[in-house]
Amino acid sequence: MTAVHHGGTWEELTAWLPMQPGLQRVVCDIYGTLLHVEPGPADPEPLWKAAWQRCVPATPFIEWERMHQLLQEAVRAEHTEAAKFHEVDWVKIFHNLGGNARLARHHARLQRRCHLMPGAAEFIRHSKLPLALCSNSQAYTLMEMRLALRKAGLKLHRFDLQNSFFSFHHHTAKPNPAVWQMLARKFAPTPPAALLMVGDRTDNDIEPARKAGWSTWVLSNPAARCEPSQ
Repeated sequence: MTAVHHGGTWEELTAWLPMQPGLQRVVCDIYGTLLHVEPGPADPEPLWKAAWQRCVPATPFIEWERMHQLLQEAVRAEHTEAAKFHEVDWVKIFHNLGGNARLARHHARLQRRCHLMPGAAEFIRHSKLPLALCSNSQAYTLMEMRLALRKAGLKLHRFDLQNSFFSFHHHTAKPNPAVWQMLARKFAPTPPAALLMVGDRTDNDIEPARKAGWSTWVLSNPAARCEPSQ
């Protein structure tokens, strides 16, 4: 088949997809596509201190703003030294600062709130095709997805996690062309044109997928975007 390239809202994709018999699988970006991200509480300090005391009580407390500064410095240092498309390991950075994976999850929940984009739940609920994920993400991303899906009465196992891409697992990030090559090998013998990449960013999602021969759907949404390792 020939790759197809369209775009619109989740509602429009839900109506359009059944009319595309050649497509065999849908692969979705997470942040800005499935999940809308909003700021966390205005004053996270009390909750942050309580989380710190529960997770690492023997480690000297680092205040919220100072922790934010240290995290950003660590991320910049890794990006300066690392190769193109490198993905940082958020949990490793937390360990280096005296924290742990549990504290990293608490930090994520205080930094922002995530919920499903309008129309995403109905698409997930009614899609007849297998669904997978392709995301620049961290270890806590699946927690955010699980919680958002639960609110809509859905479960994370609706997605084929075994054949998904999460950047923190592979230490490389979109738009690395190797991401789509890796997924295409997982989905073989399905031809790339029968794979539909759904994303909100042309630079990270749509153009690399097109170059790999995939079909694409660029999601239209007004939501501000937030990558987990930025």
